[in-house]
Amino acid sequence: MRRRLNDGRYWERAQNGKRTGQILRSKPCRLASEPAGTLRRIEADKDEGTRVALVHRYLRPDGSIGASGRPDSEEASKDGIIYVV
Repeated sequence: MRRRLNDGRYWERAQNGKRTGQILRSKPCRLASEPAGTLRRIEADKDEGTRVALVHRYLRPDGSIGASGRPDSEEASKDGIIYVV
């Protein structure tokens, strides 16, 4: 799944403003390895209004992404096919 997202450059496109995101769920992170105030988020990445990926990320108070430093995919769409972890 991660390779599929990397190949599609979903994250890079989102970083460059080519895609929009929608927060579906957000709650406090309970991982001891993350700083206080970190949020656990599930977000839908959209391209021209169509959902292309569902990602999980730990968003730190400073705006950086915790854990691996990249979103973790839960599902991705390519050529009309939805791939789910």
